[in-house]
Amino acid sequence: MTFKWKNYEKAYYCLYSNLWHIGVTTSPLNRRGWVLQERLLSPRTLSFNTQLFWECRSLKACEAFPEGLGPNADLESEDVDEARELCPKAWRRIASETSTRYAPWARIIEQYMVSSLTVASDKLMAVSGIAQAMRSAVNDNYAAGLWERNLSFDLLCTFVVLGFC
Repeated sequence: MTFKWKNYEKAYYCLYSNLWHIGVTTSPLNRRGWVLQERLLSPRTLSFNTQLFWECRSLKACEAFPEGLGPNADLESEDVDEARELCPKAWRRIASETSTRYAPWARIIEQYMVSSLTVASDKLMAVSGIAQAMRSAVNDNYAAGLWERNLSFDLLCTFVVLGFC
């Protein structure tokens, strides 16, 4: 990209591609299972690290970039952005498409699986708020991490082959 600024002959715009990933996504607090639910269900969040970061459904910003980090600010992270699409409007939209109805739930569970909980018995409770919010959108019954209409698929065991024998 070429940028031109008045009164500056040679000016550059540098983007720290993993600023959000380091400052927010992989911060110690955001590796906790309960925090995932809070980030997804909260309309706005603040994160304190080397600088103040804030996010809402339409913007990610920080002290260095108060107007927003832009769409390429988190190139190295598989953040909760896709799951954040799960605001009620998006849930209603995707719920009408059978093939994608439960895909956001799978992304949430993937994020949740790499987080940690202090008390093992808190596992289902840590995603119950998200499930409750999603239940009305997909018009399905939820129990113990599974959706009734997707039960046969949810019970399948799948794996990814990383190499050849």
